[in-house]
Amino acid sequence: MDLARITRLLCQTWSYDKFIRLGAYGSKALIPIAQRLGPGELGEPLALRLAALSSAFAKYRIVTRLSGIPLTLYALGEAPSDDPVLRHCNTLLNWSNLVYYPLEHLAWLCDIGVLQRDSSALWLHSCRVWFFNIVVDLVATVHSLRLVGRAIQQLALEVQRARATSKDTDVAEQQRRLRDLSAKRQALLLKAVNVLADLGLAFHWGFPSKSPFSETAIAWLGVLGTLAGGYMRWKET
Repeated sequence: MDLARITRLLCQTWSYDKFIRLGAYGSKALIPIAQRLGPGELGEPLALRLAALSSAFAKYRIVTRLSGIPLTLYALGEAPSDDPVLRHCNTLLNWSNLVYYPLEHLAWLCDIGVLQRDSSALWLHSCRVWFFNIVVDLVATVHSLRLVGRAIQQLALEVQRARATSKDTDVAEQQRRLRDLSAKRQALLLKAVNVLADLGLAFHWGFPSKSPFSETAIAWLGVLGTLAGGYMRWKET
């Protein structure tokens, strides 16, 4: 096991959040399995412990996301993308995060009693902003996949032309670039799985009366999205 690589991964804020999220949704996904074991020692008591563990992970995630606002402010200062679609998407993502995080923080402060008011409306609106954020992220991801796909097609044609003219040096360099683009496309496909899973989660929490998902389905969507996003970051580390 590559402990150095695991350490580098967990030192990243986003990756650490995914690790905690896997604990929350993974525990939640195991609850129905434990309940099927019956009311004995390995049944309902285990399900209650898993529910408590999932709740603890979820509450801890909220605390760790207190860093969301400064990280988003930092992202606003980064160089914009040359592509207009990606540039506008990144702007919308950052500004929606600046709405989402304060709503979540205020809801959390209400839940722990620092603010004396009901938190349900704040949680609902924060999840709806999250839903908007994910839709924008999905648009950006699909657009990026299209750009990479076009680049791969163009580069494949260049490789064929280089081979026809016997330019071995050009072929080697273009094949290296082709491998890099293929790896980028694989990462974007993993991100698409992550984003689509999160879209289901955000719709469920943001529009609860219209959600077609059961709590078990939501748990497994959370696990799927977390594993896809975590594997993507693992490949990049």
